[in-house]
Amino acid sequence: MEPRAQLERLLPWTLAVIALVRSWPYFFFTPDDYYIYLRFVQNFVEFGELSFNTGEPTYGFTSALWLFVLAVAAKITGNALLAGKVLSLLATSVSPVLVYFVVRRLTAETGLSFLAGLVWAGNAWLVRWSASGMEAGLSATLALAVVLLAMRSRERSTPPWGAGIAAGLAPLVRPEMIGLAILFVLFWLATDAATGAARRRSAFGAIVPPALILAAALGGLFLHFGRVFPNTAHAKGSMVEGLAKLVPSVERTLKVLASTSAIEMAIFALAVLLWLYRGRWRRLLERRDPGFVLLMLAWCVGVIGLYGVRGVTVYTRYLLIFMPFVVIGGFAPLADWWKAGGRRQAAVLLVGVVALVQNMVLDLRVIRPATIAYQESEKRVNIAIGEWLRENSAPDDVVAVPDIGAIAYVSRREILDLNGLVTPELIPYKRDKNINAFLEQNPPQYIISIDPDPDWLEKNGPDLALSPVMSLPFEKMFIFQEGPLYYSLYRVLPEEEAPRDGVARAQG
Repeated sequence: MEPRAQLERLLPWTLAVIALVRSWPYFFFTPDDYYIYLRFVQNFVEFGELSFNTGEPTYGFTSALWLFVLAVAAKITGNALLAGKVLSLLATSVSPVLVYFVVRRLTAETGLSFLAGLVWAGNAWLVRWSASGMEAGLSATLALAVVLLAMRSRERSTPPWGAGIAAGLAPLVRPEMIGLAILFVLFWLATDAATGAARRRSAFGAIVPPALILAAALGGLFLHFGRVFPNTAHAKGSMVEGLAKLVPSVERTLKVLASTSAIEMAIFALAVLLWLYRGRWRRLLERRDPGFVLLMLAWCVGVIGLYGVRGVTVYTRYLLIFMPFVVIGGFAPLADWWKAGGRRQAAVLLVGVVALVQNMVLDLRVIRPATIAYQESEKRVNIAIGEWLRENSAPDDVVAVPDIGAIAYVSRREILDLNGLVTPELIPYKRDKNINAFLEQNPPQYIISIDPDPDWLEKNGPDLALSPVMSLPFEKMFIFQEGPLYYSLYRVLPEEEAPRDGVARAQG
């Protein structure tokens, strides 16, 4: 084999190594939501049930596939926390390799493809979530796999079995990715140039795998939980309420994208405008081949629109399901400049360097300091409260809290989830902004409020007798959070202990 061919074989796997090395410094980051998965895994491995609170099966996890993977890893290794973080790191490291192959198929330029993969490997938000134990890295990898496998099938004129399987698995990683599965099927049927029996086989390959996977998985979830989408989909967004939040939600999403991919967004947008202006879309449509770039573009726009319309509070990990396509869209249009060599190729290299520097500066100056502060606060606050509850509360006590992960995992107490993820009966009260009524009807033994005001619950809480236990400041729960949020733990007093004013003050 020639040295050049050997080098080209090594390049994509070099990207995987770079992604691992670049992400390793974030191995310490364990977000509260990961503890939610661990609590489900804990109960599944120990009791064989998909429950957060023992004996109460509930669809309170986002990714059914990721939960299954974590459960298997926990059974094999005996250490679910560590195994999940390693798996999320490995899943993340595959995505720059797939970016490389997608750009290579779009442009046939090895160097440009490597540059695009390198920029994605250095994306600050991807790096932050890489070893978190969450499904974020897998969601990016599966989205890229759908497109890449479909491109391979189109090149070889074979049915898209692989892409169909990936499209079927994607909604089991994040529920909104059912949109990608639908887009893939529609795209394939609309652009397939085969005829007769070959076209029927091709359509069969696009439709049947995702249909069978989703029918089996969602049917099983419905039979078990009485619903096909997780409580998170209902608790974190509402179509009606979200209309008023459309512009702010889209604005926030675009700001997050621009923070790591501003230059790629600009190039992608300019390329699409030029493409439309020159009328090339007409010729492409006449050939019934709008191009895979249209599939990627439709997915990007569709996710932004979905989050905006539903008024979803957008966390950076949610955006990883389409962020790699923004990077691809920023580099693939530069293929002619790269091929021209000389100053034009140098200009493309400069684009890559600027993108990498932008992400490195954001990481070192903003994201990493905030993440370190978050992790220290989680240990000092959530873990400490969980340990206190484990040692000082009764085994059958119920704790009402908005952020349920670490506190539940450490305390092993039953949780009343004030966000509704594992207490879905509370969601209507939450939407009516009347959680206090639910708490008064279903009083727990402990309530934890999270607010900049440590006394918020005493001023705005339910009509229950509350005895303060502790109030601890949490720094940088959100990247751009200014002051601390206070976790204030209260014991709910029984009626016989309740003072007349409804609040018992701490002594001393």
